[in-house]
Amino acid sequence: MGVSSGLLRFASDPDGIASAEVVVICVPTPVRDHVPDLSFVQESSATIAQHLTPGTLVVVESTTYPGTTEDLVRPLLESSGLKAGRDFWLASYCPERIDPGNDEFELSAIPRVLGGIDEESTALASLFYQQLVEEVVTVSSCRAAELVKLLENTFRHVNIALVNEMAMLCRETDIDVWEVIEAAASKPFGSCPSTPGGASAVTAFPSILHTSRGRCDRESVRRLHATAV
Repeated sequence: MGVSSGLLRFASDPDGIASAEVVVICVPTPVRDHVPDLSFVQESSATIAQHLTPGTLVVVESTTYPGTTEDLVRPLLESSGLKAGRDFWLASYCPERIDPGNDEFELSAIPRVLGGIDEESTALASLFYQQLVEEVVTVSSCRAAELVKLLENTFRHVNIALVNEMAMLCRETDIDVWEVIEAAASKPFGSCPSTPGGASAVTAFPSILHTSRGRCDRESVRRLHATAV
C-alpha cells in the first residue's frame, strides 16, 4: 500500500473526497486559554459533508474529549443528508499514537485503538487499520476510544510533573536524581520510571480532560502545567 501502488495519492482539492472509500480527519486541536479549539475538526467535517458519498468510512484521529465524534462530527456529516450507520460508516475513532524520534517502535508496530458508533463501523475501521499496523484493539464506543488517548497522555504528564519535582528536591538536597531514578526502577512491579524534562504536547491533556467533564478548573490546570514544563 503506497504511492507506487496507486492506492495513495496527495491532493489539496476536496472534490477528491467523493471518490474516497475512507476519509481520516487528522487535524490539530490546539488548546487556547486552557480550552481545546475544535474549529479545525468542525471545518474538516463540514468540508467532508459537502462531498460525502454513500458507503464511505470516516475516521477521526484528532485528539479531543469524549463525545466529539458523536456530538460534533456526526451532526456535521449528517448535514449532507446521509445518515451515519445506514448510508455511511461513521467515525470510528482511532487516537493518533506516535513517539517522534523514537526508533525503537515503528509506526506499524504500535497498536491502534478503535471504537465506532456501531459494530459495523468499528469492524470496517478495524479492517482498514489492519492494513497499516500489526495490532488493532477495539473498544465498545467512540467515547471510550477518545478517552484512551487522554488517559495515556495524562498519565505521562503526571509522571513528568512528579519526576521534575523530585529533580528539584534532589538539587536542593544534593542528591543525584539519576541515581535515585535508576535505583527506583529496579522494583519489578508498580513502577513506571520517568526522567526529568518536558513534553510540550502532553501539557494540553489536563485541559482537554477537564473540558470532557463539562468544566475547566483553570487554576489547578495551571499548577499542573507549571510543574511539567
